[in-house]
Order: sequence, then C-alpha cells, then structure tokens
Amino acid sequence: MFIVWGTETKRKDYPSVGPVICPSCGSYGRYNIFKTYTVLTFFFFIPTFRWGTQFYAQSTCCGALYALDKEIGKSVAANAAVQILPEHLTLIRSGVRQNAQNTQIVKDIEMKKCGQCGTETSSESLFCPSCGAKF
Repeated sequence: MFIVWGTETKRKDYPSVGPVICPSCGSYGRYNIFKTYTVLTFFFFIPTFRWGTQFYAQSTCCGALYALDKEIGKSVAANAAVQILPEHLTLIRSGVRQNAQNTQIVKDIEMKKCGQCGTETSSESLFCPSCGAKF
C-alpha cells in the first residue's frame, strides 16, 4: 500500500475591522484580519491535522503587520463585534506610509532571523510567524 502525505501552510482571510488609529503610523485605517496555520494532508488533498494557528492584523494605512491576541482572533473568526485595542497587538513589521511630499516614512525596528526557516521578524516576537519556532 502506498500512502502519500505532506504539510502545507494555509491562510484564511476574515472581514476587516475598523476604523482604527494605527499604532505604527498614527493614521486612520482598518485592520485586515487573517490567520495562518499548518495542516497535515494525506494524498495531498485530505486535511487531517491542523496546528500552529496564529491570527494577524495588517493595517490598511501603512501596511504594518501585527500578531493578534488569539482570543480576539477567535472572536473575529466567529463574526462577533470586536474592538481591537493596542494591547491586543504585537508588532511584527512596521509600516510605510507617504507624507505630503510623497516620500516614504519608515519606522525602524530591530529585526531578527529565524534559525529554523530564515524568516525575518521583529525582535519583540517570541515565535516565528512563518514556522512557529520559538526564538
């Protein structure tokens, strides 16, 4: 008998939340909410086991990426009315926005690289957003 299996990282998008004031750039915008997870599949199309679920919020004003508190993420996934506060967010990547002179403003943060998969993330992150390895 022949069994073929594999793993795949997937993404699921949810409705945006807002309007909010972005903690990264201070502008009004919305948060595009999504989650990522890894799934074990048999025969490359039958999902059997899911792990590493992480919720994220990306601001529409500057593109800053935040890890979202898991309980708030579950509320968004359940279509509950939720207010996302700065204490629910952990900055992963700061955003870039245009000022009046059309030049980019970038907020610098320290970055570190995952030893397992090589993904760059902020020095404040405890886990890799790509593979879930602990720093």
